[in-house]
Amino acid sequence: LTLENGSMMNLNGTLTGTKVTGATGAVLNIGDSTHAGILSLASGSTLTGTTVFLDPAWSVTDEITDASKLADSNTTLDYSLTVGQNSVASLGTSDNSEAETYFAQSAQSWGEDGITAALYLAKPITLTAATGGIKVDGSLTASNIAGNYAAANTAAFGANSLLIVNTANLGGSAALKSTKGTLTVDNTAKLYLTDTASAAVGTTYTIVSGFTTTT
Repeated sequence: LTLENGSMMNLNGTLTGTKVTGATGAVLNIGDSTHAGILSLASGSTLTGTTVFLDPAWSVTDEITDASKLADSNTTLDYSLTVGQNSVASLGTSDNSEAETYFAQSAQSWGEDGITAALYLAKPITLTAATGGIKVDGSLTASNIAGNYAAANTAAFGANSLLIVNTANLGGSAALKSTKGTLTVDNTAKLYLTDTASAAVGTTYTIVSGFTTTT
């Protein structure tokens, strides 16, 4: 499946095991005001320069299982990834269920009055300065996303967002790496570290590195 420059794809269903190639200027929307979308990228997928946006409406149950989801096993992020309302993105894995499992362990609640958007890092992820950016903000929907997509070399975590980091796979590396990037974190954003119960006393983890501007 190829997304050409200037093209747009709207995914309102489930697509797994498909190799997706996206070009600069292409837009991939996962979910909309009435349906969730679920995408698990096959190995070899590349979205360099593509704009990816996740956003379904809230469901009656407000459970993370009803959220829009993206799983990308690549460990380099070279596209604009915006995780909006009721959405979860998983990087470093092709398995969307991992994020759900760890969220259940986090003691957080999912929904309009709880966590509204989440990012799961299964392995250390590197932002490409020219084209890679992350924004996790549950206030963003199709009606207000114009001009609010993730900017290159920037990681932004909005109000009531959650970052889940799989510490078992860090291997001493930072979970999210950049070269002179910009990091913004809302004071209501939350962080959950997996697998800490079995860690030795005094174990430390590096969450971000290489960001020179932080707010």
